[in-house]
Amino acid sequence: TIYSGEKFLVSGASGAGKSTLLKCLLGFNPFTGSVYFGKSLLNSKNIHDIRLKSAYIPQEPIILNSNVLDFIKEPFKYEANRNMVFDENRLDEMFKRFLLPLSIKYAATDQLSGGEKQRVAIIAAMLLDREFMFFDEPISALDLDCKKVFADIIGQMDNTTCVIVSHDKNIL
Repeated sequence: TIYSGEKFLVSGASGAGKSTLLKCLLGFNPFTGSVYFGKSLLNSKNIHDIRLKSAYIPQEPIILNSNVLDFIKEPFKYEANRNMVFDENRLDEMFKRFLLPLSIKYAATDQLSGGEKQRVAIIAAMLLDREFMFFDEPISALDLDCKKVFADIIGQMDNTTCVIVSHDKNIL
């Protein structure tokens, strides 16, 4: 059981099923048993509604070939997010917190390092203000300073339930 607003770390050996667990929670993989989001049993009828409340950041973020700003703004164009307003000032604040220069907004996404891609993907997901966030190895390419920033920001997200898969137990 993970309660609303809690931060939950899943750690274990490679191949133990940590990433599979995240995919099951989002209905990407079939499973036996029951998963509830609040009082709602996860099923094919409500999976779309649950996904609208969720953000999933995979081990290797898939970043469209464009510039960083266009990549981050893209989800705000989707019908599911049509009521959301993109706030570039908030984006700039997140870049600063994640130790990224503001000039990176205009960089080509295919020129980003692994750590920059991870931070950009995390920022893009956080800007959507989802109730549930699922992170799969979000700090694997980050240096110690960026890992601390990630942990601090996650710790401050009081109203967001986070499930984090990581080999790095220091994230605690």
